[in-house]
Amino acid sequence: MVVKSQSFSRAAYARLIETGVLGEDDRIELLAGTVTAMSPIGPYHTGVLLFLIDFFKEALGTRASVSVQSPLALDNASEPQPDLLLLKRREDSYRAALPAPADVLLLIEVADASLELDLGEKVRLYARAWINEYWVVDLVRGRITVHRRPAGDRYEEVSEQRRGASIAPLAFPDTAVAVTACLG
Repeated sequence: MVVKSQSFSRAAYARLIETGVLGEDDRIELLAGTVTAMSPIGPYHTGVLLFLIDFFKEALGTRASVSVQSPLALDNASEPQPDLLLLKRREDSYRAALPAPADVLLLIEVADASLELDLGEKVRLYARAWINEYWVVDLVRGRITVHRRPAGDRYEEVSEQRRGASIAPLAFPDTAVAVTACLG
């Protein structure tokens, strides 16, 4: 589902949810003012995401909060729900307000059917919001595309990590994940 007849702000989007027009459990996200359906999640996607959750929780302990498929207050017109976020720890555990770009240490999307969106529009949205590091785990081609150093609506550093390689988040250089282990 894509609602294109009107551009929505995050406040208007929240009202659609509060009034029941959109269900709280609907698989949708707000991207650049457009309410967009999220792709269904299959077993491979689920397995990779579970691996990443377990890996980062074990490797990082209390050094970061691991958020899974939760909203990110990106800007006034975008509230995506990335597959995984590594966030700065906060005393309130983000109960008072959604995480914002300044809270993000690493953003990860696991992509199969959503690959075009994750490597297209979302790259531009995340770069404009100054998300310092964005990974796309590409289940179709068996690689992780790493985006670093946002500049305008793109990233200055983009690399593809394939099976046999390992990659560590900039925020945690001591925490390298093996691409082969991630992809299975």
